[in-house]
Amino acid sequence: MTDFKKRSVCAFLETVSKSESILKGQVTSGKQDDTTVAYVVHGGTIMAVLSELYGGDYYDYHCGNGEGYLCSLTKDKKLSVIGKISARNGCEIHGTVLE
Repeated sequence: MTDFKKRSVCAFLETVSKSESILKGQVTSGKQDDTTVAYVVHGGTIMAVLSELYGGDYYDYHCGNGEGYLCSLTKDKKLSVIGKISARNGCEIHGTVLE
């Protein structure tokens, strides 16, 4: 793993950990414990994190300006890509465009 990828993945996992501890106090028992966190980052950071944590080639996750990915991270830190966010088409999940 290159230094850039290592720094990107470490920073991502650190912010996930911090987000979990911040949000933990906001979740009450008996309610859904899913939380949403958004990252607005450079495309290279997206490509580094997704290629290392989800698999595939670095350039498989290339995205243009205003684009990105909708992902899910399980409690055991398994990442899955749910869909791609496009500046032109909104969010497309498995071929279905959400408006």
